[in-house]
Amino acid sequence: MKNIKILNVPISLFKLMLVAVIGFTSVTTSASEEHANEFVSVSAEMAKQNGIETIVVTSGVIRNEEILYGKIVADPASLAHVNARFEGVIKKVKVNIGEEVKKGETLVVIESNESLNQYSINAPMSGRIVARQANIGELTNAENLLTIANFDVVWAQLSVFPTQLSKVNANQQVLIHSTEINQRAQISYLTPSLNDKPYSLAYVKLNNKTNKWPLGSAIKGAVTTSQHSVPIVVPKEAIQEFEGNSVVFIKEGNEYHPSAVKTGASDAINIAIIEGLNVGESVVVKNSYLLVADLKKSEAGHEH
Repeated sequence: MKNIKILNVPISLFKLMLVAVIGFTSVTTSASEEHANEFVSVSAEMAKQNGIETIVVTSGVIRNEEILYGKIVADPASLAHVNARFEGVIKKVKVNIGEEVKKGETLVVIESNESLNQYSINAPMSGRIVARQANIGELTNAENLLTIANFDVVWAQLSVFPTQLSKVNANQQVLIHSTEINQRAQISYLTPSLNDKPYSLAYVKLNNKTNKWPLGSAIKGAVTTSQHSVPIVVPKEAIQEFEGNSVVFIKEGNEYHPSAVKTGASDAINIAIIEGLNVGESVVVKNSYLLVADLKKSEAGHEH
């Protein structure tokens, strides 16, 4: 492990303010020696509160990827329009916009114009009411009374240009991501573009039960075209810049030590490490920028 060499310094007033803000218990250096190794000390509780997460370093794969862009669209089966079987007068409307309903639940009660008997209209699927045109006392007039939407499943619609078509096929693995959201899936199928656009469309089915993929969201898809194994791999977000070096933070107990690393090939998520890290070590993969900030504040205090 390559260590960043920094002189031992006292904690400045600004450092104490930073500790109060981000919740670190202390920022500590080893015994006062010319080549002391600086580290950040954070309790397990404070690390959890600040979202500092680690993983054990292993071997892995780096993917060669084709990058596609697109948006989130609705599943064609995600909408259900509720209509009256027989024309009549609306006697009851039991739901309103925004309410969740279960399949088979009674939504509307109609009095038939022909028989004057009342009958119920039940929900054809589970979902949420997103439109309502039904009000008590109105005639049905063969119009949609309610619309139910269920977006537990959505589609990533990705544009595939002619130069990419030879590399992109159905059933390939693809990582769909937008801002901080990532989800791996498979390309279900490709179709010609609508409206005579000069590209094809790849469709990827996504689980959306947590509502992380709003309709219309801009997305990027990284299609795996091939992959190769590497001895050491970490998420790219584990890499930080400090004193002109690429570094990772290695966890030893409650101490987080910066280690300079030499990086290799990368893909949308991971990067290969050539030097500076060993299999089995615990490396920070979330919010390590907080540790960098702490070290920089320590250096600033030393300079003054």
